[in-house]
Amino acid sequence: SDLNGWLDMKYARFLVNTTLNGANAGYMHYNRVSNLLYIINDAGSAWLGGCVPGSSAVIENSYAQLSCRESVVSGWGNTLTVTWALTFKSSFVGARNIYMHAQDVANATSGWIRKGTWTINQISVYSLTVSPTGIGSGSITGNPDIICNTPCSRNYTSGEVVTLNATANSGSIFAGWSGCDSVSGAYCTVI
Repeated sequence: SDLNGWLDMKYARFLVNTTLNGANAGYMHYNRVSNLLYIINDAGSAWLGGCVPGSSAVIENSYAQLSCRESVVSGWGNTLTVTWALTFKSSFVGARNIYMHAQDVANATSGWIRKGTWTINQISVYSLTVSPTGIGSGSITGNPDIICNTPCSRNYTSGEVVTLNATANSGSIFAGWSGCDSVSGAYCTVI
């Protein structure tokens, strides 16, 4: 927070690592002035990305992935709140420290503050393969980010809900799904 109001904030940083070091870490940066989110590269030497919160971009290094679509920034009174939508990769499991840092437009800084620890557990990753069969034609779209006219695959994590929708082209008929956790007409849900 800032005594001059949340619009006086310049940036907020969030670091997850065993030590106060941006290399080999989940290290994120939000620039309030430009309204952009970043993640540091593996070496801790350059910011990657520059995406607007709520946009479809995903930025990542070898340790963490930041979904800009699901990240939210808000301000009220003296408080700037950044909700980082992070997924840590399997190479980054174990106990990690959480650090935060903020700076305002006058360059007053909070300094790095250790806010606690976080145990990152192994995430199971599954491969979903869509294989249209038959003599007809059409397309399969899905959330998140699936568009198939021919067989295609996408990885998803345990607990992530994937919804697919089949659309038959003119003269073709969609016959049904197999392998879904639930089906409703042309919609297939996999959990």
